[in-house]
Parts: sequence; C-alpha cells; structure tokens
Amino acid sequence: MLGVHGAAVFGMALCVFLGRWQWGRAAVTHSAQNGFYAFEWWSFAIILFVVWIRTMQDELRPAPHPDAPSSRDQRSPADAADAAEAAALDAADDAEMTAYNGYLAWLAAHPRD
Repeated sequence: MLGVHGAAVFGMALCVFLGRWQWGRAAVTHSAQNGFYAFEWWSFAIILFVVWIRTMQDELRPAPHPDAPSSRDQRSPADAADAAEAAALDAADDAEMTAYNGYLAWLAAHPRD
C-alpha cells in the first residue's frame, strides 16, 4: 500500500504544481481560462487529498469479525417497547386478518367462470 500513498502524494504535488504553473500563465496572458484551469488543478489536489484520507481511514479501521452481530441486530429497550406495542396491535388485528384470509381462501376455492 506504500505505492498507493506515494502515488497520492505525488498526484497532489503534481496538481498543486500544475495549478501554480497555470496561474502564472494566466498572469502572463491575462486569460480567465488559464485562471479557471489553475483553480481546477487545485480542486483536483483537494479531491485527491480527501480520497487519500478516506483510504487511510479504511485501512486503519479494523474489519468486523464475521460472527460478530451487526449494529442493526442489536435492539435498544425503546425498540423492545415498540415491538411490544406492535405485537399488541397485531393481536387486535388478528381476528380481522383471520376473517380476511378466510375470505381470500373462499375466493380461491370458488373461481369465477
């Protein structure tokens, strides 16, 4: 991975150098286009820096163990209370759901001709 870091640093230095060169060209030619290109090169250097930092963070962050529960699997007490409330509502709706499922079963057994 040292090559990737070296390439990132080299790329950032190159972009900064090219931005300075383009800024010098803008000063000599009084061209707004060269001035905008200078800012574009510096923007590339900033983008490279951000991507490089994110890459280093990903390298330093340990990979999760395959058997470890994810944060989505862990429930808080508030989630448990919500689940209990949802179960109570489901119990009230069960009679209505059972009647509806019976109606659907009847429809399936008696197709229209």
